[in-house]
Amino acid sequence: MLQIFSGTRYLRLLPPLVLLGLCILIIVARLHTYDEPLERDITTYAVIAHEMAQGRDLYSDLWDHKPPAVHATYLMAEMLVGYGETAICLLGVSAAIITLFGVYIAGRIYDGRKSTGLWAASFWALTASDMQLQANQPNVEVFLNACLIWAFVALLKLLFEQRWYHMTLAAGMMLALASLYKPVVVFVAIAFGAALFGIRSLAQQRGYITALVQVGVLAATGLASWFAVGTYFHLRGNFEDFYNAVITYNRFYSGDMLDNFATGLHVSRLMPEFLYFALPLVAMLIVGLGFGWRGRRAFWLLLLAYMVGVQLATAAPGFFYPHYYQLWLPVLTVGAAWGISALNDIVMERYRFSGSLAAALIVILLAYHAGGQYRLTPDQWSQAKYGNVFVSTKKVADKIAGVLEDGESFYEWGAETGLYFYSGISPPTGVFYHYPLLSRWPQVGKLSDKVIRQLEHQRPALIILNRAILPRPENTQQIIVGGHPVLNWIGKNYRLLPGVDQQGALLFLAKADSRLYRSYVAKRR
Repeated sequence: MLQIFSGTRYLRLLPPLVLLGLCILIIVARLHTYDEPLERDITTYAVIAHEMAQGRDLYSDLWDHKPPAVHATYLMAEMLVGYGETAICLLGVSAAIITLFGVYIAGRIYDGRKSTGLWAASFWALTASDMQLQANQPNVEVFLNACLIWAFVALLKLLFEQRWYHMTLAAGMMLALASLYKPVVVFVAIAFGAALFGIRSLAQQRGYITALVQVGVLAATGLASWFAVGTYFHLRGNFEDFYNAVITYNRFYSGDMLDNFATGLHVSRLMPEFLYFALPLVAMLIVGLGFGWRGRRAFWLLLLAYMVGVQLATAAPGFFYPHYYQLWLPVLTVGAAWGISALNDIVMERYRFSGSLAAALIVILLAYHAGGQYRLTPDQWSQAKYGNVFVSTKKVADKIAGVLEDGESFYEWGAETGLYFYSGISPPTGVFYHYPLLSRWPQVGKLSDKVIRQLEHQRPALIILNRAILPRPENTQQIIVGGHPVLNWIGKNYRLLPGVDQQGALLFLAKADSRLYRSYVAKRR
């Protein structure tokens, strides 16, 4: 790229101008789907953060099995710009741009050429909001990418630093922060640690003690971070709730991790259909590995470790959701840029611009793929990814806000926290999801009792039941009372609202002596 402009007085301005343009591209892309109905993970983080701002306690009241970093991040965004879509858009844009600069530096470090960094950054900007990977909304993976790419940059710099300890500490801090978003990144850290030993072996140096110390720093930083978090919750008196949600439930949630890893080796998991658009990046990475291994083995070994760690982190939970595969994007964009550099090094004498032409072709293919997505409306983006569920959730939330008066609340038996987010009504219980309540997790009884106590205390005016997760009528005496303690409590205290269409996906109930119930009875007369 830069060779075309060599010899001009604008050469120094080109990299910052290109990076600025790529930042603008990311911002414009995210603004296109600003009004897209948010999926349930995003609204859960936002609702929890908002309730934390009102003084409610994480884990002891507001239950989630994610570590606290994501909730703290959403809370900071709300403190900056308020509660709502703007805070969420800010998080997505910020994380993508932080990752953009990490990708640029990682690309540039390989050969010292700004052009390699710019190609990597360009590939990232074109893929960072991909619809099929659900990457336009700030799920946990966007924050993981921002942390992991900068840990990778620190480790790359470590290859050149004689005073290596500050780069090792920086990498350890980034990996530790990533683990506080999602613990599965421990596999990336382990892979990086193995690579440090491998690099010493390739260099035929007696530096294994140094490598051991470096790995020790990475491990100690992570352990210290988790110890600090555990101490914080201990001092607040809710360490047990934190431990049960984040540690014991996640062990149950993931199941047999070895089976998950084995499943992750299947070709459909290694390269699922929704990742096909990245095949040009994969191809160029392979070209670079073939051409560049001999001259820059340490770089490629570190990148291979990143790839192995990402695949293990993707497979560990055992679910293989599309947004998990966002973790592959920085790896592929950097690897493809390195591949272009390696190709240029091989054929520079006879075919000077071959690498740049290959990179331009990749840009065209990625832009073509992305362009088709941006012809869709925000609602169509949501429907293409998830079906109609979140579009409907947003509409129902507007109706709920219209029928409840100030001070009244509602409870949904389901998982659509968007109902609370879009209605602006605080949930009466901090256990939003039905997933742990319907699981075989040993703590499910205590969690159900907590929900019932909170509902009895708050007495929500409206109950919404997701029909899809109710017991089948033929297996129970009533459609509501089905053996689960929470459903039994609802069945004893609430009745179906008269005059409301109860044939859809949701059932609406209220107390027979409530203002809401009487108002609907009056409408039928």
